[in-house]
Amino acid sequence: MEIKYSKRKQELRSDPVMEGIVNARDFVRENSNTLLSVVIVALLVVGGFAAYTHVKRSSQERAADAFGKAITAYAAGNNARAVEAFSLVADKYRSAPQAAYAAYILGHLYLGQGNFDEAATWFEVAVNHKNGGFVSGEALESLALCYEAKNDLARAFEYLQKALAEKSVKYRHPAIRWKLALLSRKMGRHEQMRQYCQAILSDTLASQYRQKAENLLAELKVL
Repeated sequence: MEIKYSKRKQELRSDPVMEGIVNARDFVRENSNTLLSVVIVALLVVGGFAAYTHVKRSSQERAADAFGKAITAYAAGNNARAVEAFSLVADKYRSAPQAAYAAYILGHLYLGQGNFDEAATWFEVAVNHKNGGFVSGEALESLALCYEAKNDLARAFEYLQKALAEKSVKYRHPAIRWKLALLSRKMGRHEQMRQYCQAILSDTLASQYRQKAENLLAELKVL
């Protein structure tokens, strides 16, 4: 199996565009475990790689090429170059899925800088992109982060509820319910907090948050 993988990797490296994508994918996969990095790997495998392989000599190919170069800059730690490259993808290839991917990553880059307004602007682009796929759902949760950081808890709550209704990010629903429970507590919405905690307890896939939900419910009893 390893021999086959190595042979395939050598074939990909004969193409400079694919070499950059493979290098970036490997770097992100091996050196980071953040949610953003997981999303980037998924985009490379499902989005960039598949699009590049199956849609040749088209604007989609150029979008995949530009996105691969942006990812390479990001993986190399050159954030200034990455912002420039992702902005190019988002602006020049607006109808391509890569525009939504680029907007999502730009949002996280600005979020990491504490520039919550700029981050929210790019997350909105990702949310509203018609070809955004699961990234649109992910961006809803990220928008909630922006507004919570700005202490606009009502807007954060609104975006988390929208994310919870998004089927494309169903695997994130336990985490989103937990965030909604915590926001409900901050906002004094104790009944909503109870409902989200109970939903976690009844979800067999939410084992990571079960004890936390039980503790929060116990806390509610003494309020």
